[in-house]
Amino acid sequence: MTEVLHFYLRDRGPVLASRRRGREAAQHLRELSEEPSDLILDFKDVEAVTPPFLQELLDAVQSTINPGDRGRLVVAANLNDDVAETLALVLERRKQTLAFRRGTNVELLKPDQHLVETLREAQSLKHFTAGDLAERLEINTTAAHQRLQPLLAAGVVARDFGAAAKGRRSRVFRAVNRDMPRFSSSARSRASVA
Repeated sequence: MTEVLHFYLRDRGPVLASRRRGREAAQHLRELSEEPSDLILDFKDVEAVTPPFLQELLDAVQSTINPGDRGRLVVAANLNDDVAETLALVLERRKQTLAFRRGTNVELLKPDQHLVETLREAQSLKHFTAGDLAERLEINTTAAHQRLQPLLAAGVVARDFGAAAKGRRSRVFRAVNRDMPRFSSSARSRASVA
């Protein structure tokens, strides 16, 4: 079972503003994420966030995705409409996407349609190789690898180093889905940003 780092942004207050405060939160996230774990960015009780704060935070998130032999899934949770809109704007400027929890589903902010299709198939497979995904999408394996790259970069899909496929551990992937990371209140929460 993969550990989950639950990063509570509400501890910085209901309004997350300024590049300096974003750097402070980002530095704390980098320190906490040295251990392998999936990551929940929890925006519960955050009313608004500014683009400079998010840029710093997303830089930290990006620096913690797939470092070395770690495969980390990243999901934003508890986004109100204002926070979601600002986050989507920042992601669009960066030409990136991010998984977020909406109800019981995990969706993508600022997705391309082919990424949505790829994520849905990856979620249904749970653990898969690029060949498995290619077969489901009815594309070749090279195209499947190309579709996986932006999802890997965003932490929506991760290499699963705990699984084995024909003796090649680094070739197995897992995708964020409604059951993972665990969002229930009984999930082990390991961090806040205070």
